[in-house]
Amino acid sequence: MSTKSEKQSAPRGPFGRLAGKFLDLNLAAKISLMFSGIILIVLVFTALVLSKSSVNFVRAEQDARCIQALSYVRILIEKDQRYIDGLTEYYTTSAEAQKLVNDSNAGLPVSQAGAQDLLMSARFKLYLLSVVFYNLEGKPIAYVSIDNSRGPLPQAGTEEERPFERLMASSRSEEWEYIPQYSDSFMELDHSPKLALWKKMDDLDTLRPIGVVAVTLDVRKLLGSNMDAHSASNTLLLSYDGEVALNRTGYELPGELVAGICAGASEISAPAGMASAGSAANA
Repeated sequence: MSTKSEKQSAPRGPFGRLAGKFLDLNLAAKISLMFSGIILIVLVFTALVLSKSSVNFVRAEQDARCIQALSYVRILIEKDQRYIDGLTEYYTTSAEAQKLVNDSNAGLPVSQAGAQDLLMSARFKLYLLSVVFYNLEGKPIAYVSIDNSRGPLPQAGTEEERPFERLMASSRSEEWEYIPQYSDSFMELDHSPKLALWKKMDDLDTLRPIGVVAVTLDVRKLLGSNMDAHSASNTLLLSYDGEVALNRTGYELPGELVAGICAGASEISAPAGMASAGSAANA
C-alpha cells in the first residue's frame, strides 16, 4: 500500500506528468529542451508581429488605391462640371438669350424660332441633356431636351424651395443640384437622372438679374465609358440628400449603409451637387 508521502509526491494531471518526465531527464537533455522551447516562443512571437505588419501593410495599400481612385473620380466629375459651366456661361451672356429673357419679362411675345436657333447647338454637346430658360417669375420660356423629357415646370412659388428661388433671393450666381430620374420638380416627364447647374442671368447693360438658365448633364455618363481605368468602375456617387446618383459597385446597397456613408463624409469637401454633402465613395 502507498504511503501518504508517496501520494503527495506522485504527479497530478497531464502537466504534472510532463513536469515529472522533465525532472527525470539528465542535465544535457533539459538544457536542449529549454533551448528548443525558447526558439519556438521566439518564432511564434515573430510570426505574430509579421502577421500584424502584413495586415497593416495590405490595409495601407488598399487605402492608397481607394484614395487614388477617388481622386481620379473627382477629376472626371470636376472636368465635366467645368464643361457645363462654360456652356452655361455662354447661354447667360449671348445676345440671343438676353433678348429672349428680356422680351419675356417685358410681356412681349417670345420668338420660338429664335429660341430654337439658340438651343439647336445643345443637341450636339457632349453629355448634355437639357437647357431651360426662366424669366424673373420662374416661368419656363424655352427649352431643349435630348432625352425626350418634356414639360419644364415653373420654379417659383412651389411647396419645396427650388434653386431658382434661392438664387433670386441671394447674391449667389449659381447652384448645382442632383435631379433623380422621374423627379416631378424639374419636368412634367423626366426620363434621366441629371446633374443640373442653375445659373442666374444678369442683364449685360444694367447688371440686374433678369432670369435663370438651367443646364443639365447625364449623371450616368459622368465617369466616361472606360470604367476599367483607375478602378472608377467600383464607385458610388451620392447626392447631398443621400440619394444614390450613380452606383457602379455591382451591389444593391441598403439605405442604412448609404446613410452611414453620407454621415461619414459630411466633413469632407466634394464636387458640388454630389454627396459628402455630396461625396464619391469607392468601395
